[in-house]
Amino acid sequence: MDNQLINKIETQGLDLTKHLLDHLHEDGLIRGELSSSALSTAVAVFTLYLHSEKKHASQIEKGILWLAENVNPDNAWGDTNRSKSNLSTTILCMSAIATIHSRKHPLFEKAKTYVEKQSASLSPKDISAAIQAVYGKDKTFSAPILTMAALSDFYEKGDDAWKYVPQLPFEIALFPEKLLKAFKISVVSYALPALISIGLVRHKHRRGVNLVLNSIRELLLDKVLKKLKSIQPAHGGFLEAIPLTAFTMMSLIRTGVEDEDLIKKSIDFLLARQRNDGSWPIATDVALWTTTLSVNAIFSGNASKAIDEITSKKIKEKILDMQHQKIHPFTSAAPYAWLWTDLPGGVPDADDTSGALTALWRLSADDLPAVTLGLEWLVNLQNNDGGIPTFCRGWGKLPFDKSCPDITAHALTAFALWEPSVDNAFRGKLKKSTSKSIHYLLRTQNRDGSWNPLWFGNENQKDHQNLVYGTSKVLEGLFQARQTTDIIVMPAIEAGMKFLCSSQNSDGGWGAGKDLPSTIEETSIALAAVCLFSENEVFAEKGALWLVKHLESNKKYYATPIGLYFESLWYYEKLYPVIFSLKALLNMKMFQKS
Repeated sequence: MDNQLINKIETQGLDLTKHLLDHLHEDGLIRGELSSSALSTAVAVFTLYLHSEKKHASQIEKGILWLAENVNPDNAWGDTNRSKSNLSTTILCMSAIATIHSRKHPLFEKAKTYVEKQSASLSPKDISAAIQAVYGKDKTFSAPILTMAALSDFYEKGDDAWKYVPQLPFEIALFPEKLLKAFKISVVSYALPALISIGLVRHKHRRGVNLVLNSIRELLLDKVLKKLKSIQPAHGGFLEAIPLTAFTMMSLIRTGVEDEDLIKKSIDFLLARQRNDGSWPIATDVALWTTTLSVNAIFSGNASKAIDEITSKKIKEKILDMQHQKIHPFTSAAPYAWLWTDLPGGVPDADDTSGALTALWRLSADDLPAVTLGLEWLVNLQNNDGGIPTFCRGWGKLPFDKSCPDITAHALTAFALWEPSVDNAFRGKLKKSTSKSIHYLLRTQNRDGSWNPLWFGNENQKDHQNLVYGTSKVLEGLFQARQTTDIIVMPAIEAGMKFLCSSQNSDGGWGAGKDLPSTIEETSIALAAVCLFSENEVFAEKGALWLVKHLESNKKYYATPIGLYFESLWYYEKLYPVIFSLKALLNMKMFQKS
């Protein structure tokens, strides 16, 4: 590597570190900003309109104006203002516009052409078929979309829209969790607000043919509403998610629910989350996630001097303080995991727990009892196939409970880092879990050497998969664990490295696959992994040159929508390109020294 590139890497590393620490708040969290969302904005303004058109007139007007300013050239909408148009978001935007204005509004009229290309027509039957084709058997998002369309003026008057909205069995929200598991009913607590509210509004507008079941449901109305109220966060925002909260409230309002406190809390949450430009994000924030990613990036390449002792202590104490100490009231998750945010709507998950544990190791945390409890939470979450799911053990039918390589690899990193420090009694259990995780990763490697991630993708890929992201993350996990296991992992690592290097574009950067547009995020993620082996010098240098060049010409660190929120909603986070770039460049520095 020539001295000019080395100097540029050094300069950029300092700039990126400063940029991250400029986002460090007094509370000890590094807070970024999630992208504004057309989907969130549409469902929020529609819900506010149903609640009180006059009271929320200014917020509604600002939201509609933002939608008008952020429509794509094809007259439709994507999940973010940088996303490709899709059918679901476009239907939701049209539903809001038709109700608040009319079906004759220019935005609605122009968007019809896009929808008609995706669906045979704008009839309830064809729209239902098109939406359910997108989501398959999982009704947790197709039902809310079709419900909003039915509640709105999207369809022609006289259309029997409710006939084509799936009836969600809201009564099973009252079933004990053990009973659901015994009968393998794929309902997780995260979906309960939508299950209850959308089930109720569909039941109100169109009863089923089973008279006995209808009668049972009538008897259970008060009980399921009581259940919903019991899992509502104190500030009203379910999962900190604007879509889930809005879908729940629009359904309750049109069901005729009179519990003012229940509805007011969530309406206040929506009002508080509207941005100055009139938009709403998918969720409030992922503050713990951005904090732990930042710490793990800053400390890459032993760059511990970047954070002074006082700042390091503040971050460490905040992370420890955010470890959840009780059974979670919403999801019934066991204690001692971490949530993605410090706000009331967050829930425990594996990725944030792994990220927190890894960051605590980087910060030289000496609170071993808390760490051990967090590691044990991850071990107990492990599925029978050896993989680590996101939120809960299960049968692998839903994103909530299915094992995935990227999250398993993150847990593997935490296991490997902390294994030497835990006591002998727990070390055996941790080693067993590590072995199961490694075997899962070896089994799930694709023939070309790649791995599929779950929560990140790329819209330029035909199937929206992001094999560059998934492979890079698994390689990091296996590389970290290779010295703590007797399992032969080098052939898998070498095959993964071969895939990554072969996926590099001619310009030196990486996209989600060969010949797909290079991005800062994907180039950084791939470069960080490629730098793990000195044999990859040529590929690493080309990648570093691309990255440094684009960082120099893009001081705003342009973020790309590669994140997938619940139900595959695209998002971008403004700190991702900064965090990922810093880690890659610091890894490159260590690579150069080796």
